[in-house]
Formats: sequence, C-alpha cells, structure tokens
Amino acid sequence: MIRTIPNFPNYTIDDLGNVYSIRSDKYLKPYSFYPGGTVHVMLHKNGKGTHINVAKMVLKLFQPSQTKINTHALHKDLELENCANFNLERGSRSDRIRMLNEIRGKVRGVYAWNIGKNKYRAVIKNPQGKTETLGYFKHKWYAQHVFNTQYRKYYGKLPY
Repeated sequence: MIRTIPNFPNYTIDDLGNVYSIRSDKYLKPYSFYPGGTVHVMLHKNGKGTHINVAKMVLKLFQPSQTKINTHALHKDLELENCANFNLERGSRSDRIRMLNEIRGKVRGVYAWNIGKNKYRAVIKNPQGKTETLGYFKHKWYAQHVFNTQYRKYYGKLPY
C-alpha cells in the first residue's frame, strides 16, 4: 500500500516505511541524528526542509488513531530502523522509554558518559565481560566514535 504524505504532495510512503520522492523519481535515504536513534527523512516544500520521523508517519497513515492523544511508535522487534507497519504499534511515553531501555540493554557499553563539564568517558564491556575505559574526551561525538570503532573491533557490527 502506498500513501501520499500529508502537506507534502511530492512524496509518498509505503507500508514498509520507504519514502519516495515523485519529483526526483527515487527513494529517500533515511538517517538518524545519533546512533541507535529513530529514523528520519528530509522532505522539502517551498524551499524549506522538514525532518519527518518515518515510524510516526507510518503509524499516522496506516494505523490512524481515533483519539487526539499523542502516542509514540513502539518497535516490536526492537530495531529502530525497521519502520514497517507490521512492526509498529502505538504506546505511551512510558512504554517508549521502557522499549528504549530494553534496546540499550543490548549494547555492551556506554559510548559517552558525562563525568563533568565538557568531559566524556567512553566505556565498553569487552568479550571477556570486563568493563574497560577507552579514554576521556572533550567532545561527546568523539567518545561515541571511539566506542563505535572498538565495538566493531570486538563484536563485528554495531547493535543498532
């Protein structure tokens, strides 16, 4: 099933979460603002770009709610990249937080732990089960980068 995205007549979305641009005749590449985050696409109208959360858009178009209450997208398989209609269900904010904590539990470490003003510690749990510090960094994004690099080295690919 394919639906036109409201307020953006040049874009369509299917029930698998793929966003298609009619004007450029191609599928848009989804992105995340941070690793393990929700998937977004950038839609343009009248020269202005807007970030759209793909999971929320799929819920809105393929599982319309009867209430006006703001509900959150829950992923049944705990994979935030999988925005297919069959994988999504509505939930409360506390359900969403519970789901995100469950996803974070799969990660074998913390990529950026704020230990003071402008100081971040990258920590990982190695394959032997011991926690090791990868270093202290001035920027959160660099601590995240170091964590991701070491995680790939230990486990092959990132869990998100």
